[in-house]
Amino acid sequence: MRNSDPHDAPHGAPNSALERLRHALQQTLGGRPKGAGALFPKGADARLLAAIQAIGPARGHRHPPHVAHGVMAFRLRGPETPAPELKYACYGIARQVDWDGRRLIDEPRRVADLLAAVGNLAARPADAHDAPAFRDCCRGLLAAWQESADERAADAAAGNGARWQAVGEFLRAQGLL
Repeated sequence: MRNSDPHDAPHGAPNSALERLRHALQQTLGGRPKGAGALFPKGADARLLAAIQAIGPARGHRHPPHVAHGVMAFRLRGPETPAPELKYACYGIARQVDWDGRRLIDEPRRVADLLAAVGNLAARPADAHDAPAFRDCCRGLLAAWQESADERAADAAAGNGARWQAVGEFLRAQGLL
């Protein structure tokens, strides 16, 4: 029995959907498809890269979608945000996740609401499901704290370190700093 290579299909009338598609591609491209390079003219990659660099880095699109979802859910629901979204809001407290580049850390009222919501998870020890949620939220806040070390140092040098003060106090109260 012969190994069947899809490129060795007979050049007669196409029988299967895959063969019909391959035939249509060959007709359109003028030969056997050679990957993505056959679809774009030479130099298109360089022009695309130059355009991306001219536009600048994408804001809010470099982070996992669940972090953006958590931050947006917190913006909409506030302290009533469910624990999974609250956890991701904690991870994303200092990230630009929406189209206009806003960050939760730049909004003192929202930071206070976020910390209060996380604190409420610890205040309800009767619910066994809240303990892991509280721990996960604290991990998220600690990760954001550690990721922002350079920003916090620059803020302190400029004399406006109040932005991270509430988060630092919360983490110290939990024994994490």
